[in-house]
Amino acid sequence: MTDRLTNPARRDAVDALLRDVRVTSTLYCRSILTAPWGFGVQARQLAAFHLVASGGCWLEVGAPGEAIELRPGDLVILPRGDTHWLRDDLESPMLWLEDLVAAHPVDSELRLKGGGGGLATELLCGAFAIEGSERHPLFSALPAAIRIHGDGERALPWLAMTVELIRVRVADSAAGSAVVLERLSEALLTQALRAALAEPGLDETLNAEVLSDRGIGPAVRAIHDDPEHAWTLGELSRLATMSRSAFAARFRALTGDSPIRYASRCRLARAAHRLRTTDATLAEIARGAGYESEFSFSRAFRRLFGVAPGLYRHRGDADAAMEALRGGRAR
Repeated sequence: MTDRLTNPARRDAVDALLRDVRVTSTLYCRSILTAPWGFGVQARQLAAFHLVASGGCWLEVGAPGEAIELRPGDLVILPRGDTHWLRDDLESPMLWLEDLVAAHPVDSELRLKGGGGGLATELLCGAFAIEGSERHPLFSALPAAIRIHGDGERALPWLAMTVELIRVRVADSAAGSAVVLERLSEALLTQALRAALAEPGLDETLNAEVLSDRGIGPAVRAIHDDPEHAWTLGELSRLATMSRSAFAARFRALTGDSPIRYASRCRLARAAHRLRTTDATLAEIARGAGYESEFSFSRAFRRLFGVAPGLYRHRGDADAAMEALRGGRAR
């Protein structure tokens, strides 16, 4: 790591970005694919990652077009689970992942083998649901793909150790193994994001500078430290020692949101986490989020998340997507 992460203000920015990372379910697959091969993964409300253990391939995000070459030891994370394509060569034909799995079923050790019989590429691929990530204002600033470079032959030491733990646990059906994989996924994601933030220029892409900005930084950090507080524009502008109009203009320029809407999104993201991780009643969560009634909380929650709080608690969008992906694997 460089001294980019030793600066106190920047370290606070990284901490704030990673503090709410919570993985709620995971799915892994080891793939050994021989040239020519290629597959596409359709957009889902799941983060995805691909680690190149050996060989190499090309990644295209959104649609076949601009490609990123991945080499042994490289890790790529797609935090929003955008549609993406992987193939050994830019001229190789491609199938949707579901069709590839249907043609080459995953074995009992969660390994997928297929391709045309040429040079082999080994991948460790995974999908994981990140609690509330698609609605969290900081996660919305992440790029479509985050690449962590290996050393040209193998993964970086911190990544190799985490991946080895995942590899050992993937086929483990003992009690508690799913929780262990969730925690390992959190470790993988947070370490990858931390490493990415050390890369020159990427922290600006992630918009983490809003947390260390001398103008709005104190106000943004206050929102993240206490999202349940009913922040007003006056309170936040005083923390920033700026006039209300100047503060609001700079805040929107850096975050793309008004200060009050940003605070509301952070508050609801924290409430969503409480819904899925505690037994607190809806009324308790509504009061904790600063809403006077369950009705007003439910209305705001539905507006942001697209579902009622009760439905989100018992069956979130990410869970449905994960079940669909598991179903595709089983076919």
